[in-house]
Amino acid sequence: MQDEISERFGKLPETVENLFAIGGIKYLAQKVSVASITQEANRVLISFREGHPLTGEILLRIAAVFGNKISFENNKKFSIKLCCNNMSPGEMLEFINKVLHQLITLL
Repeated sequence: MQDEISERFGKLPETVENLFAIGGIKYLAQKVSVASITQEANRVLISFREGHPLTGEILLRIAAVFGNKISFENNKKFSIKLCCNNMSPGEMLEFINKVLHQLITLL
């Protein structure tokens, strides 16, 4: 759909591209039982539903891929924190997308 709109109207504004990226992220998030994705300053918090499919092995592998750009938290809900220092909104969305794609690949 994004390609069709681009062909018809030319280069899309960044805000419209970001909107398409958010739609893709919502789709991917459903596949790995994400409850919510929130931004806190320079961090993005991906919180998971109870009974999520992530195992310790998957978390170790995802940590190996993204290094110090991610950390884990297990308060009321299990969460992955993404460090997004000096990222534009588009870069942040791309980073979230990469993390979710990697999680899906590892499942």
